[in-house]
Amino acid sequence: MAASRSRIMTVTPNPAIDVSMSTPEITPEHKLRCTDVRRDAGGGGINVARVLTRFGARCTAVYPAGPILGRLLRELLDEEG
Repeated sequence: MAASRSRIMTVTPNPAIDVSMSTPEITPEHKLRCTDVRRDAGGGGINVARVLTRFGARCTAVYPAGPILGRLLRELLDEEG
């Protein structure tokens, strides 16, 4: 009989959309011009689920999602699989 792989569920009561960008240099006198804006789904349980999935675990992230930002959060997670 083949061993069944258990499934892990994470719960994220306060999900986030993490935003990062880069700039070629930082100077105290000038406004920073940032490029390469990146948005990622975040929050403790979502981040744990992401890492577990990358290690091959079967994982489901459970999180509340509102109508507008929740849609973006869902799209970001769908893109990652």
